Amino acid sequence: MDSKNKETEPKTNESFLNKLLDSKTMVVLIIVLIFILGFGVRSHLLKYDYMFEFDTYWHLRATEYTLQGELTEGDPLGYYYHRGPDDQIYKNRPQFLWYFVSFVYTLFTFGLAFDKWLLMSFARVMPAFFGATIAVLMYFLGKELYNKKVGVVMGIVAATIPAFVYRTMAGFYEEDAFGFLWLVAGFIFLVKATKNMHATKTHLTQTLIACLFFSLMIITWRAYLLIPLIVGFYFVINIFFMAYKNATKYEIGSFVKMIVIVGILFMAVASLAYGSIWHRTFQSYASRYVPYSQENIDRVLGRSTSEDASVITIGEENKGWPYFFSKYSLLTFLPFLALLLIPIYLLWPHKFGFKKNHKDYRSLLIFSWIAVCLYLAYTKLKFTFYLGLPIAAATGFLVYLYINWVKEKSLNVKRIGTFVIAVFLITSIAAGTHHVEIHRPQINTNLGWLESFEWINENAAEDAKIFNWWDHGHWITYFTERRASTDNTNFSQEANRDFAAFILSSDLNESIELIRKYDADYIMVENEMFSKYSAYALYKYNARNFSDPNVTKYSHGRSSRCYEQSTSITQQKSYRCSFGTLDYNDMVNTSTTWQDRPTQLIQSIPTYFYRDENKKYFYLFNSAINNSTLAKMWFREEEASKYFEEVFHHETVKVFKVNKDIVNK
Repeated sequence: MDSKNKETEPKTNESFLNKLLDSKTMVVLIIVLIFILGFGVRSHLLKYDYMFEFDTYWHLRATEYTLQGELTEGDPLGYYYHRGPDDQIYKNRPQFLWYFVSFVYTLFTFGLAFDKWLLMSFARVMPAFFGATIAVLMYFLGKELYNKKVGVVMGIVAATIPAFVYRTMAGFYEEDAFGFLWLVAGFIFLVKATKNMHATKTHLTQTLIACLFFSLMIITWRAYLLIPLIVGFYFVINIFFMAYKNATKYEIGSFVKMIVIVGILFMAVASLAYGSIWHRTFQSYASRYVPYSQENIDRVLGRSTSEDASVITIGEENKGWPYFFSKYSLLTFLPFLALLLIPIYLLWPHKFGFKKNHKDYRSLLIFSWIAVCLYLAYTKLKFTFYLGLPIAAATGFLVYLYINWVKEKSLNVKRIGTFVIAVFLITSIAAGTHHVEIHRPQINTNLGWLESFEWINENAAEDAKIFNWWDHGHWITYFTERRASTDNTNFSQEANRDFAAFILSSDLNESIELIRKYDADYIMVENEMFSKYSAYALYKYNARNFSDPNVTKYSHGRSSRCYEQSTSITQQKSYRCSFGTLDYNDMVNTSTTWQDRPTQLIQSIPTYFYRDENKKYFYLFNSAINNSTLAKMWFREEEASKYFEEVFHHETVKVFKVNKDIVNK
């Protein structure tokens, strides 16, 4: 009797679990819990008052214009020197996000007068809402692909995997957070259409609904090119698989018809939305990253020496694979395992407990999604975001295999397997939560910028023009509503090269000519720039690597935050800086104004020491950096101060007013 109970206990428990999952109440509860989990993980940054990253402020300003009916073809504040009547920066970028959030704002404020800071509150919440909603859609995708248990697993991983959480966390207000909503919804109906190939009307209807969602992705996000990459790859490999499985001509015809419809409608909508830009972009990526040449292989592997400065210096352009563990935690191994097991499962299903004639024309969509995004994530750090959801799908597939394989196994095997699955899910939840908690909005961590914007608002004319580095352009235009010389939407590198040339030049006349060219009223700089001179040199000299002699001469510059400390016994004061401990007298006796003679030799290199008036920052320069325009401005060299007057300084940021009477002589 006891033996019989032991044998039937697992099946009884499994049956009870299936009934519980099948209940409508439980399905609703699962959806709610996945949404709460996804939103909760992403909402940490709501504790801060501002947005995350730089580009979010550009999108926020565009939403502001949309809401007030003032959206023009060209950005009225963006990189003013290069703005012209034919520029269509707004027209050529996704707008669906801006209109959608404008609608939400109007709906929930009941038509009250516009408030830009209230709009920011809405925009901060929306990415977390989108991310949580996408996690719920992943549940439905898993349910449609396999079963509800798989859906739960896919939903949990999508809600918590760091790579996907990062760009959908509160405050990360960009089209990235919105775009995958339509892709996942489209995949749900594409799977439905694949499952209903024998029902012509249903099959066609679901294909068209999938195309509708794909169309929304096209007009929402520039990563819409994932659609032809994934669906095209799926089409090729699934045709071969269908032939291998002796699929009927009707099934093959239905599948081909489905993909052709998707392809035709994709090209039509993309052409209407972007003209010929979409296929030129597609060809550009293919020609650079498809590994058909040694140059492309070197580029993919990070060995290329032909990239321009923007690729070399921008963090997101780095290779993605060194960051896999921080982006995907323990789940890093799962996409590789899924790519290995999906073909084995499809070709020999009986090895996993399925019948030999088992047919599955859906899993190759998951295979294609994983393969395409894994390759992209390997090549670029910015594409690691794309692989987050495919890893959730890979996890779901592996759980699906496990559930079917373990049916006839012992209770202990089932317990071990369940424990392993739980570890992976808990790891994902913990990693996603930690990943968000360690981030703060850059405007909060880059001290001095908010105070400088306040000064500009109170003291600068409304039509004032700011000369700046592109990193800070979107901050300047949003917080001050003044025009910036360059920003992150600047498709021309001229403004970036000019700013780099301005701060690096040892010829003050060259810098004055550049300021005259841009007719700038103010210059905004930060002390961190001294540590980035090598990167600016890449732009100025159009160099291809950091070993270029024009670049290496700027490699000995540093600005360091220092903290006063004293010993508990003698109360002797000193300063703890990033490079080590500095004696109190050495700090006090260090110059705060520009010097033409080095302080001392360090490894035979003439080195100049400076500090700020508050003894918070310490600087070490070589001759090339010391003789640059920025160093002369920052430390008030007499001649430079005639042209560029320091009018504001707080923490890391300084604002200089251009003396136009002298500059324009």
